[in-house]
Amino acid sequence: DAPENADGWWRSVKLRSAAKDLFTGVRFAVLGLGDTNYDKFCHMGISIDKRLGELGGVRLLDLFCADEGTGVMEDTVEEWREALFTKLQVATGEAEASPAVVEESET
Repeated sequence: DAPENADGWWRSVKLRSAAKDLFTGVRFAVLGLGDTNYDKFCHMGISIDKRLGELGGVRLLDLFCADEGTGVMEDTVEEWREALFTKLQVATGEAEASPAVVEESET
């Protein structure tokens, strides 16, 4: 199931009647969070990633699925964060900045 704060959004996006160009030109990256101890590992992340693509979204990164069941979820989250940051740097022309520099300036 979608998180409670995204439930209404997800219900409208998954409708067959949703405009096929609803997300045309929208860039996105999905980090699915899950646990392989459950049957539907990262089901919402997989579903959202697929549906955004079907409705015209432009995938910045392939889907990442972080697994709470392995004990290394944070490693996947960090890998996704770094990959996304790099893509955003390139997209905005700020490729010379690094995640560490941004983190330091935010504190």
